[in-house]
Amino acid sequence: MFGLSYESLNTIGLWAMVGGFGFGGLALALTAISSVALYTSGNISQRESAERIAVLNHETAQAQLEREQLKAELAWREWPPELVSTLQDHLAAQPASVTIQYIANDPETASFAIQINNTFYAAKWDTRMLSASYTGMLITGLFVIGSDETAVENTRAAFRATGINHSTDTPPREPYMKSGDGRPSDVMIIVGSKPRPR
Repeated sequence: MFGLSYESLNTIGLWAMVGGFGFGGLALALTAISSVALYTSGNISQRESAERIAVLNHETAQAQLEREQLKAELAWREWPPELVSTLQDHLAAQPASVTIQYIANDPETASFAIQINNTFYAAKWDTRMLSASYTGMLITGLFVIGSDETAVENTRAAFRATGINHSTDTPPREPYMKSGDGRPSDVMIIVGSKPRPR
């Protein structure tokens, strides 16, 4: 055929078969190498994905913690019902009269002052409320002062017993304007603005 002898055709066929096996072996080797590479990169991708997921989970947890801290810092002050109940029990032992003075034009402070007033009223105290305006200073926190030393000390003791932070100092100056029930009372609780977050 084609003027070639049987031996020449047999040699060409043999070399074609060897070449086919060689190229097949090469193809098989390349397939194995690519499979190993894909498997390794798959493991790397899975490992990288797992590491990235762990980082994102940590960042999410951190963001949630920061959100809760911010929420707590911005939340209006309010005593929990258990504290109110315990405080009322302490205050009811020796009722007196109390003025709840709060910072004017501060809705958070007014809301907290109303809760304090209601707590004392429920303990059978004679309560009154008074808004006050200060210039050039910021009054923060709670102050317990007054003219009747026994009633003032009983109030401070009730606050201490229930873990309520308060000052026993008198604010540095009187407000320039007050509005509300100005009758004298045994105890005055000054409700300042919510302290700034630290």
